[in-house]
Amino acid sequence: MRALKPPAALQQRALLSLARAAVPRPALAIGIVAVRPGPLPSPLQRCGFSSSSAPPADAFILTVHKALEDGRGATSETFEPRMTDDGILELNLGEKGFYSLSKADDRLLLFSPTSGPKYYVFDAENDWWVSPDDGHLLVEILVRELMHTTSVCINL
Repeated sequence: MRALKPPAALQQRALLSLARAAVPRPALAIGIVAVRPGPLPSPLQRCGFSSSSAPPADAFILTVHKALEDGRGATSETFEPRMTDDGILELNLGEKGFYSLSKADDRLLLFSPTSGPKYYVFDAENDWWVSPDDGHLLVEILVRELMHTTSVCINL
């Protein structure tokens, strides 16, 4: 009895399979890996402050003043930021109201025509100024209120 020989195409496929099996290949793993991203830079970090020490309130007020000055040309309405000799930042919006930001001991005091007066303390763990009363962030309040009131987006 004679042995049957497989067709050439089958032989070639068998040889290719053996050759592939001999070459080590990385294992394939399919799945979802939950990765918690590192902390996002806070507004203070973007302004150049580090988390190693609390930024002085004066430096933060100057940063806000610069951002307001930069946003001054974005509207044809009254938008007049100024720094007083006492270190108080004032923003005159004409008929729309008047903002002020000042240092009060180790806190910041914001007077807003929209949300009223509010104190903010520095949260060193997160590098931001936060209201101990309601948890609102000072930067977010300023940006949101000014955008709604004047359509000016300040870059903090």
